Amino acid sequence: MNPIDDLLEAQLRTIDVASAVPRPQGIEKFYLEEAIEKKAAEQPLLWEARGVAEARLWQMKAAASEHAAAVATSSVTAQHALVVDACDRYELTARTLGPYTRRAPGEKVPYYLRWLLILGGDVAGVAGAAILLGETVELGVLQAIASGTAAITSGLLAQELKDSRLARKREKVPRDLTSDERRFSHLFRGGDSGERIVKVVVPTGALIAVLIAGSIFALRLSTEGSTAAWAFGLLAAAVALASWANVYHHTDEVSDLIEARRADYARELKRLKSLANAGDISEHHAARAQASSIMAEAASRGLAARNAVEATAGQLLNEHSDVAGHGWTGVRTETHSDRRDERTIEPQSPLQLPRIDLTVAYEAPAGLVVDAERNGHCAT
Repeated sequence: MNPIDDLLEAQLRTIDVASAVPRPQGIEKFYLEEAIEKKAAEQPLLWEARGVAEARLWQMKAAASEHAAAVATSSVTAQHALVVDACDRYELTARTLGPYTRRAPGEKVPYYLRWLLILGGDVAGVAGAAILLGETVELGVLQAIASGTAAITSGLLAQELKDSRLARKREKVPRDLTSDERRFSHLFRGGDSGERIVKVVVPTGALIAVLIAGSIFALRLSTEGSTAAWAFGLLAAAVALASWANVYHHTDEVSDLIEARRADYARELKRLKSLANAGDISEHHAARAQASSIMAEAASRGLAARNAVEATAGQLLNEHSDVAGHGWTGVRTETHSDRRDERTIEPQSPLQLPRIDLTVAYEAPAGLVVDAERNGHCAT
């Protein structure tokens, strides 16, 4: 049931005659009223002290983890700045260089898969020939792996050719560059003097492929005849050329740069999440939150207790208005330094409590005698 409804039902009663007793002249406050005020003022202090006592353990935990949490928070703040910077660099790179990419999305997996298959085929061809020639299996396989790795490595030289070609396609004069493109001006300069070195290195890679094919040809010729020698030798040459084609198809300097920026951002973000989930920070905040919650609850209960005391006291005074008790006169002084009340009681003659008659005219029904006493008041 609603507390207000309870109060109204308890206080509002139908009576025949009503009268009220005013406060006696010269009485500023009854002793009972002052006791009620002190008791009500005591409640918030008691509950506050209880809240402090219950929250002390959590405050100690928060204080114990404060330094570690401060260090961790500082690290999180610094890492957050790195994440923002990495994100900005990635967005700028993708926005500016996105139109110049030549590699399709998701090309990484097929590229490495082709590379693995090429290596496996070259290893199988060389290992089989070496074993047939009389080499042990272990040594034959190791030689085959070395040969296949050499073939794939020679294919990496195709990257230089592809980079030179794409650089010439992107070439722009400085005045045609946008403000963002000027930050990547090295990608728009076209060919450079380094192309002469590429022209020397590329034949070296071709020579590696020829040597591998020739070695397999010689091995197969000595063990299986010319037909097998030509077959496996040409296959070795095809494997080396396939490695070149695979690298050439995959090479894209712009796409590599965008993916590198994205990888930087993902790495910094992962570090930030790891730091943010550190136990020191969460434990410190949890302890502080628990202590604050306990103290806030105690403060609310203290206010509720004070209001309850005041409400109960008001009801008590209302029910016993004719015997409220004695009280202080109007002459009062208070010293704040020692927080004591110094009251001066003026000698007075015995007080005559005036009575204000608020009798309401009422005609009783015939045969009914009404003599009511309501709420401590005597109706006359």
